[in-house]
Amino acid sequence: MPYLYHTRNLPYAPSLLHCIRKQFPVHPPSEALCYLLSTPDDNLWNYALPNGADIQKGVDFLTPYLLDKSTWPYAKDVTHFDAFPVRMPFMLFAGNLLKRPELVQLYESLPFETADEEARRNAAIRMPYLWF
Repeated sequence: MPYLYHTRNLPYAPSLLHCIRKQFPVHPPSEALCYLLSTPDDNLWNYALPNGADIQKGVDFLTPYLLDKSTWPYAKDVTHFDAFPVRMPFMLFAGNLLKRPELVQLYESLPFETADEEARRNAAIRMPYLWF
């Protein structure tokens, strides 16, 4: 976990926001950029940096904690921990493009809206189904 989000006072939510950056240091929303910029001949979801970092490793790291937050091995966020996970577009993009149906099911099982302003702010792409 190169960015060491787990050592902060908000380890869970930033990990959700930047899950892709853990293994693939690009600016969020990198999953949306991968979706938009990929072509049949150049699929960025399969791109790896010279050090082996790739988007799938970020998704692989976070998936167990999305599916069962009680398994999160680090400290709870000091604020907003109970508000997450929320519908994050990477769940839908990665679920479809990496053939991870559990992420699509998780995305669809989460409420469309949340009362928590911080959680809502962190889910910038509100209707990712429109992108398909």
